[in-house]
Amino acid sequence: MTIIRNASWLFACRIAGDVLSLLLFVLISRKFGPAGVGVYSYAFAVTGFVFVIGGLGIEEYGLREYARMDPARRSRAMAELFGAQLVMIAAAVVGVGLYLSLTAPSAATLSVMASLGYYQAALALSATLFIPAMGQQHMLGCAFIDLLCRGAAFICTGIAINAWDVPLPQAMLAYPVAGSLLVFLSRRSAVRYSGPFRIIISRDALLRIVAALWSFAAVEVLAQIVARAGVIVLSLEVGAAAAGLYATGLRLIEVGLMPLAYMGVAAYPKMSRLFMEDRSKFQSFGLDFIWAVVAAGVILAWGLYFLAPPLLVPVLGAKYAGTEPVVRLMAALALIEALELGMGRVLFAANLQVLRAVAISLGAVSALVLNMVFTRTLGADGAIAAGVLSFVIINAVYFAGLRRPLGGARLLQAVLLPLVALVLAVSVAWGCRLHGMADGVQAAASVVAFMLAAGAAFWYVHGQRLFPERGG
Repeated sequence: MTIIRNASWLFACRIAGDVLSLLLFVLISRKFGPAGVGVYSYAFAVTGFVFVIGGLGIEEYGLREYARMDPARRSRAMAELFGAQLVMIAAAVVGVGLYLSLTAPSAATLSVMASLGYYQAALALSATLFIPAMGQQHMLGCAFIDLLCRGAAFICTGIAINAWDVPLPQAMLAYPVAGSLLVFLSRRSAVRYSGPFRIIISRDALLRIVAALWSFAAVEVLAQIVARAGVIVLSLEVGAAAAGLYATGLRLIEVGLMPLAYMGVAAYPKMSRLFMEDRSKFQSFGLDFIWAVVAAGVILAWGLYFLAPPLLVPVLGAKYAGTEPVVRLMAALALIEALELGMGRVLFAANLQVLRAVAISLGAVSALVLNMVFTRTLGADGAIAAGVLSFVIINAVYFAGLRRPLGGARLLQAVLLPLVALVLAVSVAWGCRLHGMADGVQAAASVVAFMLAAGAAFWYVHGQRLFPERGG
């Protein structure tokens, strides 16, 4: 029940923030068109490395270890973790600076990147400062603070753009202000749940933490390459308009995946403890989690295919006319990313972060190579194909790694049965299309077919007790 409550609060606050973020995205789209969205998305893609490298996997590692740690050790551990993070953020800023010196972006793009870079650093710091509260299952306050500060950045930027016609670089100055507020409030949370706030920067602590974090960090950094390679390559090779079109679909996927991400965050402390204390309960819990994520990913893909395309022009403006087929193709990417999200979280809880780093490394190399090959001739369609193939490689490695801790046959059921239901739903939709039925009829028929098939599969698995009995 605690997991459901925390997941609900995290999701509710995050989705509220993401609605505001999506509204800002819409304002930028309507005001500046695909080219403006391209600049905004490219800046986010590049400065995202400040968040990733600055975080260096600290949130994932820190939350797992904090949940398992003796309370007497927590205060010093957090002080060393935060000190190490300050060094990492400095290194991230230097790295992004070197990239910008080589690519020489325009002054407007550079200004947007500066605001977003500061904001991303603040997000990384706040994630670490929230670990004591999150590790003790007090997640409501963290979710509310995050919503307050993110919402302030989005609302102020949107008002500046829409009401006062402020150019994008100047409007984005609201982001560093909101980031400063976020760090201040998250520091207060750390003091409340972990005692007096300290920062310890020492060579021994830094080396020890980096040695423990490298695999978590590799996952975070390389995952950004996998996710953002299409935007970056399209921006450099094709143009801002193509990058903006692809980024629009990517943004819809990110919003849709948010509930799954926060369900994983809420389940992570318990999943980590179960792996150390009761492997049978861990297996059951992990399998149910993957089942839920895959089923939710299918629903997200359905929404992108049937619901999102008719809303593009009414919501984003006339410049998005004719882009509906691209967004429909993004449904495949949404499903494969949902599967990665679920299995990846279980890998972390099972101490298999090195395997996840290897898988993401393969995916990152594939994403870069495939994007450079496909996007020059296929544009945004090529970026989607490159993304799908890269995540297929990642998920194949994940599946092989989880066969041992979760059981091969049971893991196969958790992954395949929802996908079998999807195949049935697609077949029903295709049959409706062949008979000339309207899109609305296809959508309704496919969702009914999926729900019936998925429900029957769920009853079969749990009713026949193919999974072990679940613990509390």
